[in-house]
Amino acid sequence: MKKIEEKIYLKPFKSSDIKNSNYLKWLRDYDVIKFLYRQELFLKFKNKDIYEYVKKIEKSKIDYFYLIKLNKEYIGTVKIGHIDWYARTGDLGIMIGNKNYWNKGYATKVIQLVCKFSKKKLNLRKLIAGSPSINKGMIKAFKKNQFIIEGNRKKQLLISKKYVDHIFLGKFI
Repeated sequence: MKKIEEKIYLKPFKSSDIKNSNYLKWLRDYDVIKFLYRQELFLKFKNKDIYEYVKKIEKSKIDYFYLIKLNKEYIGTVKIGHIDWYARTGDLGIMIGNKNYWNKGYATKVIQLVCKFSKKKLNLRKLIAGSPSINKGMIKAFKKNQFIIEGNRKKQLLISKKYVDHIFLGKFI
């Protein structure tokens, strides 16, 4: 059995990748997007809107967007966004879109890869992330990468008709 390190790759996400990646399918799957807390995804969006979003990120000087590739299969996305070049900080967002790869340690490995990349290539000093408190797997993946809980907004988010806490995590890299 190969180690995860040998299988996982991050590929810069280009708008031309949308067709080949299942990205649109993931964005239409409620189970995948409910913890992202992006309300616009719950509305009927047009494919053209997603292409425009990805094109905007491609041109951005403060956002880096990647497909997560396991061997030859795309399994999700990760974004280092809202980079503050002066303070050297960035937000980390991750989506494992292919549910066959949930709870298998891939998010943990991707977070580890992104932390290394953010320090070595982007010269960032800190990454932050947020997660609904009910997304136990994602919180666990961050904690395994030495992220600590820096804050908690009580009953801040509305998910599946329930108010849940919004957990904020951070790590000096």
